[in-house]
This record gives sequence, C-alpha cells and structure tokens, in this order.
Amino acid sequence: MSGEIASQTAIGTTVRHRIEVAGQYLVVDEPHPAGRPILTGTLALSFDPSRLRVWPANSTAPELRWPGL
Repeated sequence: MSGEIASQTAIGTTVRHRIEVAGQYLVVDEPHPAGRPILTGTLALSFDPSRLRVWPANSTAPELRWPGL
C-alpha cells in the first residue's frame, strides 16, 4: 500500500504524519527522528496489525478528532 504525506506536526518527542491513502487519511505517529530527515512525499506503508487503533469516522469525542478537520 502506498500513500502521500499530506501534513506533519512535531509533538515533543513524536512526529504525527497525516497520510492520504486511496482518498482516505491515516494518522501515523513515529518517534521524533532526531537528526534524521523527516519523511516527505510518497511512502510505501506497512504496519503491525496488533498496534493498529481504529476510531469511528463520525466520532464527536474531542480526543478522537484531528485538529482542523
């Protein structure tokens, strides 16, 4: 699966990426790269299903919404 980085936010020791995949957006947190370049452009995606968290698309809970959406 591939995706395009739409936006990024550095949050302390974490970088949060918003990645567009097939017209949908995934939010991916990674440890801050500390000296490595921050990811840009098109990515090949893979993930560990045991670490995946999914929230309802129509959730109104503030802690589950992406700022600005």
